[in-house]
Amino acid sequence: MAPHSNTVSGDFDLTMDELRAVAHYVVTHAADVLPVFEQSVPDDPRPRVAIEAAWTFINGANRTKLQRVAALDAHRAARSAPSEAARLAARSAGDAASAAYLHPIAQASQVGHILRAAASAARIGELAAGGDPAVGDALLERSRQRATAVLVDVLRRYPHPPRGRSRVSQLMHALDLSLRRPDEGSSSPIGSAPADEPGRESLDPGATGPIRRDAGQSRPARRGARTTAPGALTLSEDDRRTLAPWAADCAERTLPLFLAVAPDDPRPREAIDGARAFARGELRIGVARELAARAHAAARDVTDPAAVAAARATGHAVAVAHMASHAPGVAYGALALSRMTPEGMQAAVDEVRWQIRHASPEVRAVMRKLPERQEGKGLLARLVHQLQSGLAAPAPDERG
Repeated sequence: MAPHSNTVSGDFDLTMDELRAVAHYVVTHAADVLPVFEQSVPDDPRPRVAIEAAWTFINGANRTKLQRVAALDAHRAARSAPSEAARLAARSAGDAASAAYLHPIAQASQVGHILRAAASAARIGELAAGGDPAVGDALLERSRQRATAVLVDVLRRYPHPPRGRSRVSQLMHALDLSLRRPDEGSSSPIGSAPADEPGRESLDPGATGPIRRDAGQSRPARRGARTTAPGALTLSEDDRRTLAPWAADCAERTLPLFLAVAPDDPRPREAIDGARAFARGELRIGVARELAARAHAAARDVTDPAAVAAARATGHAVAVAHMASHAPGVAYGALALSRMTPEGMQAAVDEVRWQIRHASPEVRAVMRKLPERQEGKGLLARLVHQLQSGLAAPAPDERG
């Protein structure tokens, strides 16, 4: 069969449009949790490249070696990741790229290529919440609502996956059962009462990955719906609007380090402006994701370490519109200062202290809702830990 045929055949047929629908579902979840990997291993681009490869296919390009190689590289990044959450995030990115090559064979193992990223995102949410299974259930419900009719139709062509011993396997099994219900169009959400409009995307997909308007992808009839219980990494839209101006202020302080290297590149500045526009209610979340993707692309287009980190700070600032867990990413600004000189560590520590002092009581209250990351070995991980610890401590005017 020609590699660019519109249909692939085996035990049944899969069209390219169906494969793109599957890849869209997988990459949505992979992009959600990409920051978990990047904050743990900031200098490894392989999972992000895999997500970009997935979007290339979703947006209409033929599936090629690009997706295969990117998927393998992301899975290699997963094997060397320093934590379970980072490993699952990188593996999800690999799953997103490899979804283009989902096989039309009636084997339960293929279901993992459809649902494992969603189950992994739920598990990462549980880990961030101290292992709370209720968080996993809430995130599975979000995944159920994100599933389109095309996705469910493809899923039902495969056998049920077994319920394995790992938590990801158990979550995937639960999601699979929920999506396969004959009355899925009116089924009850996982662990809750019946939904009025199941099948909708209840949260805007993506994170700081290269999210674009989807070529040929159907949209839910009504956008902007939210689950009743925001996830531990997402928080409510009001919470994210509270964080966005603070994140923009933090990122703006080190923007000159990028402009000194690329004065004609407007993308990081546009990200900062976008964060503030989101806070004012003037920017949609989908546009904010695109601005974040552009800012991170700008970071990849320069080689100066300080400029790279400064651009990444702006990408995380505007990505707060999508997910509150991007807010600690403003520590990239402090990292940028550390990369200027061999003595830059003190400048980085001072910058984090400024970020803490600049946080209003409202920002502090929202940041305390986020799971605190354990202090890692890398400098960025230490700066993020210092930032979160400082914001968790009582401010001077909060002390009795």
